[in-house]
Amino acid sequence: MRTCRALALFLAVSVGYAYGAGGGGGGGFGDISASPAAKPKTPAEISAGHYKAGVRHKERAWKQEAKAAAATSDKKRERALAKAQKEYKKAIDRQGKAIEAKTSNYEAANELGYALRKTGDFEMALQAYDLALTIAPDYYPAIEYRGEAYLSLGRFAEAQEAYMVLFNNEPELANQLMEAMQKWVQDNGETELSEEATAFKDWVEERLTLAQLTQAYGADGSRNW
Repeated sequence: MRTCRALALFLAVSVGYAYGAGGGGGGGFGDISASPAAKPKTPAEISAGHYKAGVRHKERAWKQEAKAAAATSDKKRERALAKAQKEYKKAIDRQGKAIEAKTSNYEAANELGYALRKTGDFEMALQAYDLALTIAPDYYPAIEYRGEAYLSLGRFAEAQEAYMVLFNNEPELANQLMEAMQKWVQDNGETELSEEATAFKDWVEERLTLAQLTQAYGADGSRNW
């Protein structure tokens, strides 16, 4: 029941974003379905088509973000970021349709969460990640993405828990989440932090120290853990 409610919310959001991004009309899966004379696509094929299209929109958004980072004026930067947001909204529409076609598409749910998070809708993003992990509990990319969402919301204990799960199972994804945590520490270096945030900052620094010691021992061959 919880999964069905979450799915209904995602589909409603997807439709809203589609119209907001200028994608209204047409509806359903007509844009990637087979022609009447051809063999109809299966729900799995329709879902896969929307998923791939959504990933392409995400990649286009990344290119616009890279342009924004390299922009030589505020106007150019803002224009590129606005284009990136449009691409993320298109990704939300596509991934919502992918889930509509095949409700067990956990990869689409994860990508939906990512695009929602990049548009600033963290709470809905968390529901998307929860859906992905309800379907596939060991899908570690969703754990990493959800950890970054927790971090953005100041839910530090849950972000730490996500990191430890990744640390024990997918070290590369753990490093990716740790990079986001390091950036948070750097961005908040001059900020007056709450007790909880200060404890989190100390924890991040301890984890970085441990990682450096591990690399040092591994390099000289004396000890590696």
